[in-house]
Amino acid sequence: MLEFRHYDELLTRQLEGVYDFLDRGGRGLWSRWRTARAASKLHTVLLDVSELTERADNAIKFLSDMFSARLYKLAASKVGVPDYKDLVQQKLQTSEELYRFMVDEFNQSRAFVLELMVVIILIIELIYFFRGKPI
Repeated sequence: MLEFRHYDELLTRQLEGVYDFLDRGGRGLWSRWRTARAASKLHTVLLDVSELTERADNAIKFLSDMFSARLYKLAASKVGVPDYKDLVQQKLQTSEELYRFMVDEFNQSRAFVLELMVVIILIIELIYFFRGKPI
């Protein structure tokens, strides 16, 4: 239960940080380039928490005694471990969606800059073409 509480608090802090980043100005054209760094940090935490929660779930499987496994599940349900586990799973899902959103925003910005560069190059070539000067 302590592990899931810790992961819940960690994900809450991380999500608040990302929301603050987006509110501060993570939506401008050039500030979207910083979005990749923030998305990478979020994804790192997301992977760490996913791995650690998976380890906690797998620890139950290694109990060879059925009585001990049932006792653990009963005690965990009385203490509220499934509730914290559900909270962590919901925050992991929210983090994954937010990560995808941030990566999409970054990719859109990058595509826009590349398209703008192509247009500028074409305009320069047209100017030289109509002036009659070879490039």
